[in-house]
Amino acid sequence: MIMIQISCCIGECRHILQLKPRLLTEHVKKYHPQAYEQLNCDYIYYCNNCDTFTTYMHYHCSNCEVHFKSKNDLDHHFACYHKLWFLENDCIYAQDCKKKVCKYTHYMYDKNYFVENKDFIPASVCDYDLPWIGIRCNKRDCTKDHFMGRK
Repeated sequence: MIMIQISCCIGECRHILQLKPRLLTEHVKKYHPQAYEQLNCDYIYYCNNCDTFTTYMHYHCSNCEVHFKSKNDLDHHFACYHKLWFLENDCIYAQDCKKKVCKYTHYMYDKNYFVENKDFIPASVCDYDLPWIGIRCNKRDCTKDHFMGRK
């Protein structure tokens, strides 16, 4: 069984700690009594994103600086504010495709989706394919890349 370990994030302490709330709490109580008093809780957790000890587990949004107490709240936030728009599947011929009209994606992207209201959409993606506002490219011979669901 692999045990996740961290280095204590308080001052110059740098003790190596197992990522278990009970053990973190014991360490902070013993070596950092002032921090333990400030946290004032039964169990102490560590957040890797914040690089700090916290009083509760929390979940960070990967697209903004907000965090939530539950995974469900994070999922709801992501669905409401960071909708993902996936590109069509990749063409096996990529930019060497000889078809005049091909429904697949021909350019390489860092990821096969874009986050609404966050990501820059490259010029290789069709300007008339805007599913987030209900507009889809209807040009049959369009040679640009498109988002999934275009007919």
